[in-house]
Amino acid sequence: MDHFEVRDENDKVVFDRSASGEQIFTDLGISETGYPGHPQLFTVSVERKTNADDRASSIWYVYYFHPTPAGLTAFQSALSCGEGSGTLLSNLNLWPPGGMAVGCEFDAGYFRFTAELEFDFDHHQIVANPTRGRLFHVGDSDKVSAKAATVTALRVYREHDKNAQQFTVRIARGQVTPLSAAWVPVFLRTSGDVAIAGYDPDKLWLQVELKNQTVWIQSDESFRAIGLDHLAAVK
Repeated sequence: MDHFEVRDENDKVVFDRSASGEQIFTDLGISETGYPGHPQLFTVSVERKTNADDRASSIWYVYYFHPTPAGLTAFQSALSCGEGSGTLLSNLNLWPPGGMAVGCEFDAGYFRFTAELEFDFDHHQIVANPTRGRLFHVGDSDKVSAKAATVTALRVYREHDKNAQQFTVRIARGQVTPLSAAWVPVFLRTSGDVAIAGYDPDKLWLQVELKNQTVWIQSDESFRAIGLDHLAAVK
């Protein structure tokens, strides 16, 4: 397929896209979602495949549309979660004032986390949430934890900042450490009319509960110290 259209109830084309060159649309999905008392959304999910230089690559992304009195209005960029996967955040109880939020779930190697993005209904853009301090849920419950395999002296911070107050905590072998949240600057990189979400793994922080205190840790060494294994899902 090399072309698709979105039409209104009068069969008028309000949005369309065409593939070009070595590209084709290999899959297309249509859905709608909403939240009582808040704006509703119409979505078109697209998989675009490119065959170039004898190599094939594909990308999934979603066009979001907001029904307004003037008609169906498209958000200025479609959203791709890049190496992650997209999800609506209703199950995380993170509804912003606009009534809806969307997230990208990433595998950070030692754990998974969900980056929260928001719908800016005034400007019809998708933006990273600037008010929550880039605080993201690590898992689907409050019981995500790690179990230390060895005795370790772990450096921890009061905030997700290398200049914040810091101290050392002794981690005992077999000690269970609950994971609370992750923090990392998330960016949206625009390619054509698609905004691709990503993050810098070198700036990733993890919030944990240690000695009845909520603290932050950073670095592969610290993640391994509390018992997280690289490329292994947190149980």
